[in-house]
Parts: sequence; structure tokens; C-alpha cells
Amino acid sequence: MNSQSTTPKDLVHHSGSSPRDEGEEARRVQLVEVTIDSLAEVGYVGTTLAEIARRARVSPGLVAHYFDDKDGLLEAAFRTLARTLAARMRARLALARTPRGRVQAVIDINLAPEEFDQRTGTAWLAFWGQVLHVRGLKRVQTAYQRRMLSNLRSDLRRLIPGEEARSLASMIAAMIDGVWLRAALSEWQEADSESARALLTAFVDGRLKELAQAATLRVTGESAVRAVSAGGRLRVINPANGAVLAELSADGAAQIDAAVRKAQAAQKTWAALSGAERGRVLQRAARMLRERNEELAVLETRNTGKPIQETRAVDVLSGAQCLEYYAGLAGAIAGEHIDLGPQAFGYTRREPLGVVAGIGA
Repeated sequence: MNSQSTTPKDLVHHSGSSPRDEGEEARRVQLVEVTIDSLAEVGYVGTTLAEIARRARVSPGLVAHYFDDKDGLLEAAFRTLARTLAARMRARLALARTPRGRVQAVIDINLAPEEFDQRTGTAWLAFWGQVLHVRGLKRVQTAYQRRMLSNLRSDLRRLIPGEEARSLASMIAAMIDGVWLRAALSEWQEADSESARALLTAFVDGRLKELAQAATLRVTGESAVRAVSAGGRLRVINPANGAVLAELSADGAAQIDAAVRKAQAAQKTWAALSGAERGRVLQRAARMLRERNEELAVLETRNTGKPIQETRAVDVLSGAQCLEYYAGLAGAIAGEHIDLGPQAFGYTRREPLGVVAGIGA
């Protein structure tokens, strides 16, 4: 965290100012500070021009002289808080040396201990409640949000592709506002500055890691297509962590043709078996799947990223059920007898078709 801080008085421009101008500016700063105090103590409804005048020990007419009305005074107070936040942000960004460091600066300043202070936080909350009803407050809020998103998008684009940067910037901004708002509404019991910043930091690091892994998988997929075309090697990647599970031979057209020829030769032996014999082979295969369900489910999860509950209960066992179904049919395969009249009859028989290619999901 940057230990520097900026107060509303630091934001007053003194260069070339006359004593009278400085006096009037000091009075404006005083009234703004009193307004923030009033918002923190009695809320928006209780913060009237008369209340501000009473607290500042001036006449209501003097308050109206500087700010016209309550909305003008609230806008000035809102701008003061926003400018203070922006000044701290500029100071912190100037110290950041990397794009990730600048993203962290946005998180740290927006969720700094100062923003969880009872006085400042309650004032922000009062302003947010009126943003949709007071045009001046809406302008300040819009500028504040645009500045935050601009800072985030600019640095995230140096880490991840443009559309993903825009999406992640919006997520971070929403989480900053959401975490802070929940803390404020719980009267700062649900989260403090440290836990809020830790939550956002973990989210950003996790999301950047996920996007980096996805980019690696995209590159790996493109490499796999090239490897298959060239008959090279194909790496199998765990999508959860990017680790290499295995390296396989990537067969091209020549290898596929050779495999088909071998299958055609073996199919003659398979076709010579009776239906009952083929059924027993399928039953043995189904038993092997059931016996190795856990092992195969874990491997499938590591290979595809599916939840382990799904691969245990569905993927492997559904394969076993399919084999068992057709094993039961194999012994019952029969043709049909067709009566063609007193002098003739016909019949059909079912014979193995041959080698087929199956494409599964």
C-alpha cells in the first residue's frame, strides 16, 4: 500500500490567488468537510442547508451563496471525495512498474483503508443513493467509473487479448463496487480493507491464470492439427493446469489406411463367431470397464476437465451399459421366414456388415 494520502485542502489551487480568493476557497473547503461530516452522522435527509450552516456556524444564506442549493453542495462534496481518490490513484500508479502492478494499484486504492473509514464510507453511500436522482452526482459517478474502467482495460490489454481485457475489467470494477457496498451495508462487519483486497487479488490472479491456460490450449490445439497433418506427435494436455498427460502418435492418412486394412483382416475372424460368442466378448469388455471405473473416470477428468462426479457416474458406466445391451442382443439375432405360397418360401439372415468408422463425442 502507498502510505501517501491527499486531503481536500491539498486539492485547493493556491498559485496566483489573492488573500480574498484563498479565504473564499478555504470557506468552501470548510463547508464541504462539514457536509461530509453531516452525511456520515445524520444521512442524506438530515443534511440540509440549515444543518450545514448550524454545524459551520454560518448563516444559511452564506451556504447558498457558495453552492446555490443542497444538490450543488452535495455535488461539491462528492467531487472532493472523487478527486481525493483520483489523486491517490495517480500517486500509486506512478509507482507501479508492470501492467499487473497497475491493475493491483486500482484494486488497492479503491479498497484502501481510507475507503472503509466510517466517515468517508457513509458519505460515499449517501451519494450513491442519490446518483440516479441528481444530475450533478450522476456526472461525477460516470466520470469515476469511466476512469476506473479505462485504467483497468489499458493495462489488462497488455496481459490478455482485447475482448477478454474488456470483460475482465468490467468484472473487477463490479467486484470492487460490490465488495465495498456489502461491507458498507453491514456497517463494515462483513469485510475490511485487507480482506477485500485479498479477495480481489485472488480473483484477478486466478482469472489471468485461467486465460493463460486457455491460450496455451488454443496454441496446443493448433499444433495438434498440424501434427496430425504431418503424422507427428500429439501432446494430451490437462485443461485444469496445462500439464502434459501423455504424448501420442498423431496418425495421418497413411496410418489410418493401414489400421483399416488390419481391421478388415480381423473382421473375418469376428464374423465367423456365433452371436452368443460375440456377446460373451462384449460382456467381458463391459466387466473390465466396471472394474476399472475409478481409474478411467480420473483419467477422463484429467483429460477433459469434466467434474469427477460426472465421469464416475456417467461416462465410463454408460459405456459398460451400452456394451451389455448389445451383448444381450447378439445371441438373439435372427432372420425372418417369409411365406411365398405353397411352392416356395423365403428367409433372411443378418450377417456382419464389416468395418465401420464411429465418431463419438
